[in-house]
Amino acid sequence: MAPRSLNPKASDNISQRLAGQNSPQPRRRGILVGMLAFVVGIFVGIFPLGAGLLTFFDPILKKKEEGGGEDDSAGGQLLRVGLLENIPADGTPVQAPVIANLTDAWNREPNQPIGAVYLRREGDKVVAFNAICPHAGCFIGFDTRRDCFQCPCHMSSFNLDGSRQMPSPSPRDLDMLVVEEDILAKTGEVWVRFQNFYPGTADREPKA
Repeated sequence: MAPRSLNPKASDNISQRLAGQNSPQPRRRGILVGMLAFVVGIFVGIFPLGAGLLTFFDPILKKKEEGGGEDDSAGGQLLRVGLLENIPADGTPVQAPVIANLTDAWNREPNQPIGAVYLRREGDKVVAFNAICPHAGCFIGFDTRRDCFQCPCHMSSFNLDGSRQMPSPSPRDLDMLVVEEDILAKTGEVWVRFQNFYPGTADREPKA
């Protein structure tokens, strides 16, 4: 015979608790709590990630808003390369280094040499040439004996106006650069829209 319970009420309470343990409601509650915790965890993780990405890409966005630097539709980067008073009045060319601030998305290197130009005075005006030979990209010099520009690599020669002395291995004349005449007239400073061009082609193609 099965033993009889001495306390029927206690037996009923035990049965109710056992029935509660077998009920699917607590299980559903646990699943819902787990899903809610997962969703909250995603949102908590997204905000720091978004802030981090915004900080990471902030220099790129700023550069885009600023128009990518000092270049504009006129072509070239406007840079100061010298003073009118330092250029010989007799038309003899002088070489001047081109100094600029190098900037990418995250780094800035101030006052870095990026090339050179030849400046030649014609009265109160100044003519500027890129000092790179259009043939193979060598730096040209000025030959005072022959009164012309001379490339030491393949002997390309150029007249004072930048035109080639034919025959020439260079596919084009020296690359003339724009001098800002308004600034020159007002301040006596020589500002040039500096560009480098790909060598070896008849047409001038600016480097990116």
